[in-house]
Amino acid sequence: MKALILPKAPVSALKPLTTWMPEYLLPVVNKPVGEHLVEWLLRHGIKQIIMSLKHMPYETEDYFGDGARWGVTISYLLQKDYDGLPGALRRLGSKVSGPILCLPGNVLTDLDLSRLIEVHQEYRGEATLARPGPVGSSSPVRPGTPEDWRKLDDWPCILTESVLPILSRHMPHALQGDSPPPMGIENLTLHTYRAPFMFFAISSPNDFLEANLLALKGQIPGLIIPGKAVEPGIFIGKHTRIHSGAVLSPPVLIGEGCSLGKGSTIGEGTVVCNRVMIDENASVRESVVLSHTYLGPYSNIRKVIVKKNCLVQTPSLQEICMGDDLILGDLSKATVSARLERLWNVLLAIFFIVLTSPVIVCFYLYHLAFPSKKFLASEERYGGIARQDLSGESVRQVFKLYSFRSKNPMVQRLPGLLNVLKGDLSLVGVSPQTREESERTLEEWQQMRFNAPPGLFRPWDVETRGDLEWEEKMVMETYYAATRSFRGDLIILAKSLLVRRTDNRQVNHRND
Repeated sequence: MKALILPKAPVSALKPLTTWMPEYLLPVVNKPVGEHLVEWLLRHGIKQIIMSLKHMPYETEDYFGDGARWGVTISYLLQKDYDGLPGALRRLGSKVSGPILCLPGNVLTDLDLSRLIEVHQEYRGEATLARPGPVGSSSPVRPGTPEDWRKLDDWPCILTESVLPILSRHMPHALQGDSPPPMGIENLTLHTYRAPFMFFAISSPNDFLEANLLALKGQIPGLIIPGKAVEPGIFIGKHTRIHSGAVLSPPVLIGEGCSLGKGSTIGEGTVVCNRVMIDENASVRESVVLSHTYLGPYSNIRKVIVKKNCLVQTPSLQEICMGDDLILGDLSKATVSARLERLWNVLLAIFFIVLTSPVIVCFYLYHLAFPSKKFLASEERYGGIARQDLSGESVRQVFKLYSFRSKNPMVQRLPGLLNVLKGDLSLVGVSPQTREESERTLEEWQQMRFNAPPGLFRPWDVETRGDLEWEEKMVMETYYAATRSFRGDLIILAKSLLVRRTDNRQVNHRND
């Protein structure tokens, strides 16, 4: 049996959610509602799915693809102007043979679909409609009424091949309002299956918020909630950092790649999607924070939907957009910036390697000729924070730092360009630490230096004075991490090269 998922979500009523994403991708407990439907169909053995698309179709198709990662086959039916189930069947034409299950795509349900299929096969009607309700005293199945025919768009129904041409020939208003059923249907048999099942339709932002709360509380049985249940009612995604001072009150869900700061509070009924940063002492309750959002320190939000720098207050549905990224921000900008920064580091490292390749080759040959001197060295160094566990303990990035054993600082650092290519270092950043230095970096103000990547050139390289104490370097690196910019890194890089060249000339002059 095939399934046809219909775009029943009211796009205008769901704004601004549907200006951000298609209706099929509205996340319920950090998973698109369409994906919940695909998993539900698969649990009941339906592996051939047709998605009818009308709003932002390319984004939906890009997410679901051909369905292979769920073990199903997904095809698409584009309907720019959706005109109901009859119009969808008309466009399908001969693509469907045999019975087909039709259902709206904006719902969450725990309907026993296998039982519905059994009822359809047992009673041998042309159509079987499922509607929630108590089981009757005699049989849960009764003959359908004209009203039931008009509800084929709204509830899950199974249609046999014989009824498809009749429905597809009639305009959608034939199944709506008080219009009589289309001609020819009076000779067909419709059965209505009544059963006590959950069937929640998302038709507004208020519905969207309530759907997330119901799913978190486990009131939609069978729903697969992503993440690891670290405690009852607390679900945490991969690569998420939670400060030991953060407070989580179940039920809550935190997605992948998130960061919760010191003193932050995630209250009951909150869903935090992927790659969200919640700063220190911020409070979130009964809300949904969508992906790539930054929530500033001391923010206090309740019963809202947040997307980057915009939020929707419920139940009033008032939309507010912030112009200040310190309160609400777009983390995708930071992602793009990080990728551009990485590209710039790689290109510049390649340039320096090509420029200094004769020197690198000569010193490497010297290393091979005199292996006992170990002229090319590699030492273990600690970089930024790779991850943070639920207790707040930081796990540092460990890598091998390459260098030449030379008194000339520039020659000494040339092999470190390989670390830049590997992604261990940036060209400019804080110093990669030894184990001993890492164990000394304990105070909270010192931890601020980890907001900047480790670098081949450091902010204190521009100092002509070479006798800086470790504490002085730490202060400079902490300040650099708080104020770093692309322009500032270029200045540090240029000054470092000029200072080293000047120092070398001074040394040669003194030797003369």
